[in-house]
Amino acid sequence: MKMRIATIALLLVGGCVGAGKIDPNLLNRYQYKLACNSPQPRGGTRSIGLLQPSQELGPRLRISGDERKQVELDVNEAVMLAVANNLDVRVLSFDPEIARQEMIQAAAQFDYTVFGGYTFSREETPGSLLQAAGQAKRHTFDAGVRQLTPLGGTWAIRGALSRIWDNRTFGASPVTYESTIALEVAQPLLRDAGPTFNLARLRIARVSRRISEEEFRRVLEDAITQTINEYWSLWLARENLALEEQLLRWRRDTYERVWERREIDAGAAQINQALAAVAASEVAVIRARKNVVDVQERLVRLLADQRINLVDDLVIIPTTPPATAPVVVDVNDQLIAAMEHNPLLEQARLNIQVADINVQVAINQALPQLDLQGQVGYQGFGGTTGRAIDNLSDQLSYTLALAMEYPLGNRERLAELTRRRLLRDRTITELQRAAEQVAVDVKERAREIELNYKEIEGQRRVVEARRAELEALEAIEQIQGRLTPEFLQLKLNSQVQTALARLQELTAVRDYNVSMAQLARNTGTILRQYSLDLAITPVLDQLPCPPSSVQPELVDAPEAVGKPTMRSMATD
Repeated sequence: MKMRIATIALLLVGGCVGAGKIDPNLLNRYQYKLACNSPQPRGGTRSIGLLQPSQELGPRLRISGDERKQVELDVNEAVMLAVANNLDVRVLSFDPEIARQEMIQAAAQFDYTVFGGYTFSREETPGSLLQAAGQAKRHTFDAGVRQLTPLGGTWAIRGALSRIWDNRTFGASPVTYESTIALEVAQPLLRDAGPTFNLARLRIARVSRRISEEEFRRVLEDAITQTINEYWSLWLARENLALEEQLLRWRRDTYERVWERREIDAGAAQINQALAAVAASEVAVIRARKNVVDVQERLVRLLADQRINLVDDLVIIPTTPPATAPVVVDVNDQLIAAMEHNPLLEQARLNIQVADINVQVAINQALPQLDLQGQVGYQGFGGTTGRAIDNLSDQLSYTLALAMEYPLGNRERLAELTRRRLLRDRTITELQRAAEQVAVDVKERAREIELNYKEIEGQRRVVEARRAELEALEAIEQIQGRLTPEFLQLKLNSQVQTALARLQELTAVRDYNVSMAQLARNTGTILRQYSLDLAITPVLDQLPCPPSSVQPELVDAPEAVGKPTMRSMATD
């Protein structure tokens, strides 16, 4: 009875240790589906097929044109395609699930282990005055179960049944049976004892998974921000190309006017002056076209979609008009949001948790080694198997041992404890440094938003003035009719300055939109602030579901993501 009570107590102390459940928020489900369906299907693994995706995900694109496809793409479609296909995100999508398997491995060390075996032994004894010569044979079958407990100890219940044949005895049957059952316990009392030390690996694995989730979120937010950046860069590149083509048309028109007056008052100086301006504009147009293709291919790489890939000859037309309405940024609200939601800061906080666990482990390892070992069991004999099992409670035996060990000075383990504490202090300092850098970035982005809007307003006035200047020069030209070299140079410069002022205005518009996205990324709220979680949901619906047998265990948990204050002045 006592042995049964002790066994039940050990089972209660041990028990199964779970790896832990997963918060089923949107990003976790999205990451899991990406990981289960990666890598992205491609047209092949060699040659040009390696560049051709063969999986179509994302919105229905407006594609026209036969020889050269024209794709009308708005910014939300671009983000959705990037969320569905971006390879940087897909690479990181594996890490959280890999970390979860490490959690399972850490918890598996506390699983029950069933063991068993068979042993055969043979012994020969020479004859003597007290014992006749003969031999003995033993067949032993043993089985049991053992477990490592979260307290650091191990217990095992072992049962064995032996058949013994011995012809060295007189007046008795040479065959006997022996049955044994024993409970073995080994428990450290100081070093290696307690759940703080023995569950450290599992706790670190759980925190590491959360770190990998934050890294996945950081890469996703970076990919989304980069997609938005390249989208507006492509919009600016196309606007710049249109400006360069407009400037080329102006200069060609000027050159034609000068050429028509070659027999009247236009000399070689004016003709070559206008011709040089035309040639310069033609070169600028070629460079602008190249820039459009360069930016477009960077965007295509981020989208990684079957319908718009690096192999096809296509033209992407941005259709979303840029935001130009003024916004008011509450810097304090932005800083609070960044301190709470920036993934880099969250990773740093989780690293502090890992450092704290390592310090606790080092404290435990600096203790003396004091181990308790015990064994209790029963033994029974009989002429048959049944008699041996019935007589199992005839003989009780037990042992108890206590062992201690402590190195003089204990320098190695105390040095490790000091090292772990220093690493924790360094991790805390890294969090403080990262927080200051994030604060600098947030405030800088807030100033950029304000500066870019003021630049938009200022450049609009410059454009209006330059256009008025160019119109006045054209009016003077129509009145005077004669183009002197000085007047011609003034007109050509005015055309350039008008196009340049317009380009600077468009650049400020692009920077204005990009800086708002970068501010949201720095605060860690770009998914909510730009409603990009709505872009993730269709991707979840389109990705095929993995087998239910491999899905991780989920638990409901609230998802608290703050949204910084960024109000449009137009609605105030």
